[in-house]
Amino acid sequence: MKAMRNRLVLFLMLTAPLVLALMGPAPLVASAQTATPPDLVITWRATDSSVPSTYLDKALPGVGSPITASAEVVLNGALVNLSSQTIYWYLDGNLIGGGTGEQTISFTAPGFVEIASLRAEVPNYSSGALINTAHIQMVNPEAVIIVPYPNGEYTGSSIAAQAAPYFFSTSQLDELYYQWVVNGQAVTTQENPQDLTIDLANGTSTSAGVPISIGLTVQQTNSPSINAQSSITLNPLSQ
Repeated sequence: MKAMRNRLVLFLMLTAPLVLALMGPAPLVASAQTATPPDLVITWRATDSSVPSTYLDKALPGVGSPITASAEVVLNGALVNLSSQTIYWYLDGNLIGGGTGEQTISFTAPGFVEIASLRAEVPNYSSGALINTAHIQMVNPEAVIIVPYPNGEYTGSSIAAQAAPYFFSTSQLDELYYQWVVNGQAVTTQENPQDLTIDLANGTSTSAGVPISIGLTVQQTNSPSINAQSSITLNPLSQ
């Protein structure tokens, strides 16, 4: 009995490798990995748009503002060298430039539109054509009157106001013309045209204790059609 059991064990030891060989190697289970597609990214900036120094957001282009845009291809978190790639640029469907390695384009903000569509194309990229469109918000210039009076109520014998021009197509303040009007009368502020001081004790129609109306017009001197207006009314502080 013992001898038979030993022969059975020996038979199993000899036949096991043969059985495994006939079965073949165990199949390898491959983990499927999805390739990350390249991403065409467009960035842009208004290169000459007037905003106050305290303005922290992105300066938006007004009518006639110069804009510079760039295109990059990002693959697996890294920038791709596009120096040998052909890049075409379209503004509102019209070709405005392109060529080999032309990653940057400069153009003038169009007028009479709220959104400008800037499209970049890389037609011959290795994985297929890359296309992306940036939608650029266009804005009208604004003339904001800043006064240090909460709720529009003033006190004292003088009033101070300051002009804040937004989104004119220039960053040079000396290219802007400021016209102040106080209670219907034009006021000249030659030394600091952005600043207005109203003396309420000078015996004119602007006197303390009555509502004061302030109007402002800001005009771009090299393009008079680009202008903006605003007005406010200040009331004496009620006791």
